Amino acid sequence: MPERVLRKFGVGTSLDFTLFETDGINLKTDATYVSGDVKIRKDESSEVNTTNGFIDRGSSYSIALTAAELEASRIYVPIIDQGTKAWLDEYLMIETYGNPSAMHPFDLGADLSDYNETWKFKQIDIQNDAGSALVAKSIGGAGHGIDTSGNDIGHGINALGGSIGSGMKLDGAIGLDATSTSGNAISAIGGGINGNGIYASGDGTGAGLYTEGGATGHGFQMKGGISGGDGFNSIAQAGNGAGMYLRGEGTGSDLDVPGILTLDTIVDGTTLEYAFMLMMARVNGRYLVNTPTGGDIRFFRRDDTTELTRVHVTAAGRTRTF
Repeated sequence: MPERVLRKFGVGTSLDFTLFETDGINLKTDATYVSGDVKIRKDESSEVNTTNGFIDRGSSYSIALTAAELEASRIYVPIIDQGTKAWLDEYLMIETYGNPSAMHPFDLGADLSDYNETWKFKQIDIQNDAGSALVAKSIGGAGHGIDTSGNDIGHGINALGGSIGSGMKLDGAIGLDATSTSGNAISAIGGGINGNGIYASGDGTGAGLYTEGGATGHGFQMKGGISGGDGFNSIAQAGNGAGMYLRGEGTGSDLDVPGILTLDTIVDGTTLEYAFMLMMARVNGRYLVNTPTGGDIRFFRRDDTTELTRVHVTAAGRTRTF
């Protein structure tokens, strides 16, 4: 029966085979090689004699093919007695691997821990019911674990989470480093009715979302929707967490809204900063009333000692003193 084997492209090899008596029942164990009994054809070339003849191995035989004879994608080796037909005709079929000119370009014997090759697949479906379906890790230089690129309006990565799982979960010194030369580095659109475009939750003392602007660029830019959506919507949860916490460093402002309002903006004779402090004094109970029906109402700073302002109340009206 014919044998089909895999061998590496351009690497000499030995092949084992059997021969049968002309009755087709018993193995031929005493065949003698004569030049011309074994030929070789590489791809579409003509048949020529092999460099070496076969060797009797007892109940089987072997033949050594040279490296040059293995330089083809497919190789046909007929083994035909040129004399009185002492055995049934036999042949071997060889398919090569490990070279761009081989039938199978991928090197089956390669050390995949140090292998660099470009593969072209239409689609890969990886399923694992016990763990991660795909684990990619770069351990040298500045290589990426996964480097993906979308086409036209397609996404480089399109990730869909499970019923309560994230479409993409990022960990590391930098969970996500996104750079764009022209378009959006990150474009996030919430799905369904109440889905968040971006949901960020910090751990420990880390920020859920940390942004830093460039020389003239914005660390974070917000734009409201056309019909009524807010560019930014901040909601405090239970406990002591603020919906939005702002803290300037150095000479920077806690909040700077150019062209609209600043803490120095004057409204009704006082700055917004002063109005905020008065409001917080009222909310936090930092004020003192002399009498239930009249007298002075005094507002204090956070230290409960420094007076912000005093409002004098009488039956005829009230006056404010700074």
